[in-house]
Amino acid sequence: MWKMSVVSAKNVLRSKIKIKLSNLSKESIIEQSKDVTLQLINMPEYVQATRVGLYLSMPEEINTDELVKDVLNRGKECFIPRYSKNSTKMEMVKLRSLVDLVQLPKDKWNVRQPLQNEEREDAYLNGGLDLIIVPGLAFTSSGKRLGRGKGYYDRYLQGMKSYQKDKGCHVHTIGIAFSEQILDDLPTNDNDFLLDRVVFKAA
Repeated sequence: MWKMSVVSAKNVLRSKIKIKLSNLSKESIIEQSKDVTLQLINMPEYVQATRVGLYLSMPEEINTDELVKDVLNRGKECFIPRYSKNSTKMEMVKLRSLVDLVQLPKDKWNVRQPLQNEEREDAYLNGGLDLIIVPGLAFTSSGKRLGRGKGYYDRYLQGMKSYQKDKGCHVHTIGIAFSEQILDDLPTNDNDFLLDRVVFKAA
C-alpha cells in the first residue's frame, strides 16, 4: 500500500511538472541553460573528470548542446545514452566528435541516439565514468530525483556506482535543472538513486 501511494504521488507530480515545463518561455530556457552550463563547467568534479556521461536534451530539458561541445573541446571522452526498445536497459556509449553527433539519427522523441546495431565503446569498458550529468522531471536541492518512470537512470547510476566502487573509484552524479523543477521534497522508494548534487539557477 505504501509503495502504491509513492507511485501515485510520483505520477501526480509528473503531470504537474510537465505542465509547468510546457509553459517555460524560450528565453527562460536559454537563460537558465546558460547559467547552469557555466556553473557546471567550473565545478571541480567536471574540470577533473576525463570520462563524462551526458544526456542529449529534449526541448523541455536544460539544453546540453554547449556542454557536449565543451566536453569534446576539452579533450574529455563523452558518452551518451542509448536506450533499448521494449526494454528497461540503458547504456552509455561513446560520442566520437561533434560531426558524429550531427550524423546521429533521431528517435521518436526527436533526440539523437546511436543505432542499436552500431558498434560503439560502452562506458563500462576502459574505466567506467568519472561524472554523469543526469536529467529528470523534478529534483530537490539535496539530490532526490523524479524521473519519467522507466527507471533507466536509477538502474544505470546504481550499476555504475557499484562498478566504480569495486575499482576503488567514485563516479560523481550531478542533476541539472530549471529552477521550476526544484521542489522541497519528493516521494521516493528504495530503488531511487540519490544524486551527489543538483545544479540550477538560483532565484
